[in-house]
Amino acid sequence: MEKAAVFCETSTVDSFGSEGAAHARQFLAQLQTAIRHNDKQQVAVMVEYPLKGDSPGNREIVIRSPGEFETSYDKIVTARVKRLVLNQRPTCLNGQAVTNDEVILGAGDMYFESKDKGASFKITALDSDAGHLMGWSVPPPLAKATGCESSGGAGQDANCKSQTVDGLGPVGAAQARNFLKRLQSAVRSNDRGQVASMVSYPLRGESPGNVETVIKSAEQFEATYDRIMTERVKKLVLNQLPSPLRGEVLFDHTEVAILGKMDVYFEDNKKGDGFKVVTIESGEHNDGSWSAYIAPPLDLNCVAHGNCGDEIPGLTAGCDSSTVDGWGPTSAAQIRAFVVNLQDAIRSNDKTHVASLVHYPIRINYYYGSRQLWIRSKRQFVESYDLVMTESLKKAILGESPRCVFENVDGIMLVNGSIWIDAYDGYKLRSILVH
Repeated sequence: MEKAAVFCETSTVDSFGSEGAAHARQFLAQLQTAIRHNDKQQVAVMVEYPLKGDSPGNREIVIRSPGEFETSYDKIVTARVKRLVLNQRPTCLNGQAVTNDEVILGAGDMYFESKDKGASFKITALDSDAGHLMGWSVPPPLAKATGCESSGGAGQDANCKSQTVDGLGPVGAAQARNFLKRLQSAVRSNDRGQVASMVSYPLRGESPGNVETVIKSAEQFEATYDRIMTERVKKLVLNQLPSPLRGEVLFDHTEVAILGKMDVYFEDNKKGDGFKVVTIESGEHNDGSWSAYIAPPLDLNCVAHGNCGDEIPGLTAGCDSSTVDGWGPTSAAQIRAFVVNLQDAIRSNDKTHVASLVHYPIRINYYYGSRQLWIRSKRQFVESYDLVMTESLKKAILGESPRCVFENVDGIMLVNGSIWIDAYDGYKLRSILVH
């Protein structure tokens, strides 16, 4: 009987249907058993290959077989990964039925999916370290693109070994390739005004000496053109063939096209502007980086009091996930104010005030073991405060950036899913995972 799923924080694998859900939970149970008994061989056969790992230094490692996985087991299946798997409750196993039946552990820290309607599952992605510092994933299927074999050129993926913009769908792919052709034409004819009109602003440049330059308009871009559009960048753009242009769809539905080794990005954020250039690496090894993603300092005072206006320019730039701006400017400001309010109360050890920010009853889960605690009133929360707000959890909450508060259809999240917030009467904490 699955009534417990009512309290789950996300949609569960029950969306796969009874058979698919049973197979997903069985796969989890097998994985938990293998990890618990340190059966490296069994874990290795539950992974899809090739598995590519990207380290913080952008050094790519490719694991091509179960034997290679076993050799690198301790590097991939870290203590963090083991805890994540062993602490996952089968009832609330998070799943979404997209192209494949896809199961998610943690805040996107591990994925396993089925390509045959839930009959069999394989691990396709996992993060060995917190903050996605070492991620492993199966590369996406290759999209068919003509002309790949003869592409050549600087920064070109000659063998089409990466996903192309065909993954954006026929309309998105056509728009991305058309944008590239227009950019190439403008660069080739030295039409600086046209190139400038194809860039997203503000564009922030950081030099090796950490000297920041902000380009706020097309006119400023033209004045700085030679510094940004170096010979290296021009060559990269002009040598890119449209057919094998790489692309991907991000979690927030933004469509991105990539030139070189992520040296130039242009994206369509579906806000009506079409594609715009958002990142340019003017020199080798990020020696002169220009990006529309680098955020200016955040005025927490305006966020806390909800008086930042309809928009806070650049507020969510640099955030690595979808933010509460998806709820609209008014709600986003209120949510950020709630987070600042919560942080202030924790910082001042005001237990009563923290308790007032909770929706009751609230279930407290514990990261280690299967212990749960139900708290049904403010008074009980205050009495149990030290059991809930551990030093580790308080430190994690205080380390959150209000401007990057994560949201999706399941609610508002802090600390990689340890805290969930919902709009009950105002905004309230509805779930806490203690660690």
